[in-house]
Amino acid sequence: MLKLKNKYRIGSDEHIAVLIGKDGTEKARWFQTIDINELVEIIDEMPMRQAEIRKRGLRCSI
Repeated sequence: MLKLKNKYRIGSDEHIAVLIGKDGTEKARWFQTIDINELVEIIDEMPMRQAEIRKRGLRCSI
């Protein structure tokens, strides 16, 4: 856990949510409450998710 905190620069006294892509890069960071619609939108825009949507013919509805 300490390695992740160091890698993504999170202090031990901070409450932060970090969205990390499968490639290990930071995609988004929140310092307050996360808006679920914003989170889903960011994930749905990721290339691997786009490929999954095309492959399965999925549609996102929240």
